[in-house]
Amino acid sequence: MAKAKKPSFEEALAEVEKRVAALESGEVPLEEAIESYERGITSIQACYEILEKAEAKLLLLQKDADGRLKAQRAQVDKGGLKGVGKAEPLEDEDPS
Repeated sequence: MAKAKKPSFEEALAEVEKRVAALESGEVPLEEAIESYERGITSIQACYEILEKAEAKLLLLQKDADGRLKAQRAQVDKGGLKGVGKAEPLEDEDPS
């Protein structure tokens, strides 16, 4: 059996919004509303997972010995944030 493709953040968010609108309309039968709610929760969890990975990829800012901010790229693995890469000067900072 083929494994289902994980939705993108935008796809998962659109799914949540669609389900919320249907539930808020009050026109969904109870059993269908419960199923829609459960699927919505799954889509929200997918959104959080995607956002956590994206957040971990952002640059971490730390001060060096001279007090200047240096950007460090976070290392991400399946378990989340793993470590920090080599410090690089920020674009607007003089690298000297």
